Amino acid sequence: GIAMDAPAFLPATKTVEDGEIVNIGGMDFQFFSKYRSDDYSLTVWLPKQKAALSNLYWPGAALLYAPRGGGRFHPLEWIAGLKLTRDLQPEILISVHSQAVVGKEKAREILLNYMDLISLTYDQSLRGMLQGLGPDELRHFVYKPKHLSEPPYNKDLFGETAWYTPDIYDSAFGWFNRDAATLYQLPPAEQAKRVVKLMGGEEKVLAEAQKAYDQMEYAWSVQLADYLI
Repeated sequence: GIAMDAPAFLPATKTVEDGEIVNIGGMDFQFFSKYRSDDYSLTVWLPKQKAALSNLYWPGAALLYAPRGGGRFHPLEWIAGLKLTRDLQPEILISVHSQAVVGKEKAREILLNYMDLISLTYDQSLRGMLQGLGPDELRHFVYKPKHLSEPPYNKDLFGETAWYTPDIYDSAFGWFNRDAATLYQLPPAEQAKRVVKLMGGEEKVLAEAQKAYDQMEYAWSVQLADYLI
């Protein structure tokens, strides 16, 4: 046997092709593997029950990029997978991360809003790039209209939209932000040393960081503190 403390790979006893229907215990299951949020997810369709199980619908906005690493999730592939699920016209939409959605019209509305937000994030990022914006500028360029931002399933919960736009930029152009001044910069530690000196020294920078923190300007506070580390 396998010891409980010894991890091991267990190969699948049955693999499926994209679109394949398998009868399990008298129930038909159709498997879709072309579009997925990661390498180990499937969309499963139960035609008789009109139920779809999808890892492309989450209780928060789609995680298009994770700072922890682990791969890139292209927005267009995510959208294509949601369209496939929408076209199945499920009456029950089951997510591995959230409560099931019951009702054909409700499931359709959620799927449409979910993919529209992904489309909007992607399209606006491309629009910003065409205007010459760099990855950091794109973080503040993308907007969300109320009808897409207010539903709980489109909230930034597991991920943040500001994380996704730089990754979309990188997938299109690579790391260079088209600002030649960034091609040959001083090392970060040397930059910080000189910036702190220009700002009047460590004590002054620390005081400003504390002031920003007290005013709940946390991003600026962290940036100032980072110069001191």
